[in-house]
Amino acid sequence: MLRLTVLSLAICACANAQFSGLATSGDGSRVYFATALRQKNTTQPLYGKLFTVDSTGLKLFLSRDAQIPTPPPPGTFPVPLTNAYNLQAARISSDGKVLAIMGIEYCDGPGEFCTRAEPYITTISAAGQDKDYRGDLLLSAGGTWAFGVSGVAPTGTHTAYLVNVATGQQTAIYPIFGPFQITAGGRPVADDGTAVYSDLRSVVVVRGSDTHSITPDNYAQPMDAVIDRAGSTIVFTVCTANGCSLRLADPAASVSSLLIADGFAPALSDDGKTLLYLSTRTGAAQIHVARLIGGAAADRQLGSEVGGIAQAILSGDGSTVYAVSANGRLRKIAVATGAAQELIPPTAHLTSASTLAPGKLVAFAGQGLSDFSFTASPPLPESLNGISVTVQGVKARIVSVAPDAILAVMPPEVTASGDRTVTSPVEITLPARPASLFDDAPRFAANIAPFAPELVTGASNLLIAAHQDWSGLVTADNPAGPGEVLHAYGLGLGPTAPAVPYGSAAPAQEPFARLTTPFDCTGSTNGSRIDIFFQGLAPNLAAVYQFDFRIPTGTPSGNFGMYCVLGGVIGASPSIYGTVPVA
Repeated sequence: MLRLTVLSLAICACANAQFSGLATSGDGSRVYFATALRQKNTTQPLYGKLFTVDSTGLKLFLSRDAQIPTPPPPGTFPVPLTNAYNLQAARISSDGKVLAIMGIEYCDGPGEFCTRAEPYITTISAAGQDKDYRGDLLLSAGGTWAFGVSGVAPTGTHTAYLVNVATGQQTAIYPIFGPFQITAGGRPVADDGTAVYSDLRSVVVVRGSDTHSITPDNYAQPMDAVIDRAGSTIVFTVCTANGCSLRLADPAASVSSLLIADGFAPALSDDGKTLLYLSTRTGAAQIHVARLIGGAAADRQLGSEVGGIAQAILSGDGSTVYAVSANGRLRKIAVATGAAQELIPPTAHLTSASTLAPGKLVAFAGQGLSDFSFTASPPLPESLNGISVTVQGVKARIVSVAPDAILAVMPPEVTASGDRTVTSPVEITLPARPASLFDDAPRFAANIAPFAPELVTGASNLLIAAHQDWSGLVTADNPAGPGEVLHAYGLGLGPTAPAVPYGSAAPAQEPFARLTTPFDCTGSTNGSRIDIFFQGLAPNLAAVYQFDFRIPTGTPSGNFGMYCVLGGVIGASPSIYGTVPVA
């Protein structure tokens, strides 16, 4: 069971939803959203565009042509930027008369210059005029104010500021050092200009010249603060190691009270009386609504979506919810009855893939790839739940499929290219289902490396490793000890003796499938050679490598780094790196 857990951790499915940046008017009659997908049978660009759906159907609302400047001579400043052509989100006032559109511009100059360049540009359209503002700005319900943040300088300083939409006057709040977090699913600013944000320690309320903080107990991290139109109701999320909850803040004081014990991602109606949020109390994230009466919440769940909800928004009058599911379905839901209308059927979207190489176990990350999760046992099949991966016309063996990732072993006979400009066709076949309005057949061209070794790691390059007695995984809360032997994992580490047939399980007894070209590792603390007792294919698994090594005695507490070189010397051979928490 522990080895299956390790295998699942080999997938890094860090994908955004197919449809994002949702916005709706006060009556919920229309929804705006952004996507990089293009409608079927069109030549729309494959970067962010804005669409709308209303009673007349789906329409392309805005797409910008990319304006890529000619690179200037070296040493020229300032380096020209592209236009903000990659559209990411729309925000609209409740009456529909003010629209804010956020896009990304790109920099192709020196690193120092580009780190100082603001990538986000918000265009606010009001009274027949468009004006661009630096940063990511959100609107108040009345469209009178916009609030957001601009600039991430090398010092880590942000500038939060308010914009008077009618006059264009900009008021900086003050420089913010460190984290700055603003909600994306609700409104962070009221019609009187009261604004709320989080520095991940407190929720900060800014009302004119008065600024005060609301700091929850128990070192919890507050985020996603939202405010109603009048500035009288503030709700925010608090997350701890035990989960997330919602709190109701006093707008005039530095106190808050528990509102929902297991909720997150809040949004408020304009009058502050209807609360939308997500909760995982029944499994995957589902939509909940609550009526706020005297500070109490009468709660109910709106439907149940297989795989859960990725994003949801609430109309200003509290009558309508628009939601994007994890499988790429866009739905309109009536709050009063729970009746749901499907606006866009499930839509698959592939966002990234790990480096491909012959015989390597790779992850294809995305959304909407499968309604359910399945895992195959060796010998691995060429199709799992109707899903297959074809590379250079050859079917890959499938390890697992999930809504957000497919894990497959590349065919050993695919041809690698040493030239990164040479790509190979990769096609993912999905089961038949209702046709989406967008292209959702994941086809792309990928570079295939001759050799792409890697260690299985998590955040901050921490090795996914098991303790010597297989009692559990090594973590910061359950660290390894000096002198302990750990069992760690790798992918694409090369041929073994004996060789194992493609898609088959590695032998679980001698002769084990050991690497024909072993690797050597040294420790980061003193550069000493690390003892490795086994390196080869993990018993009973397909295409997953295991190596057992000892943490050197005398290793100090902290993160112990190990640097490994495969079959040669540093600088001339592939190298891999990982760290281990040590007590």
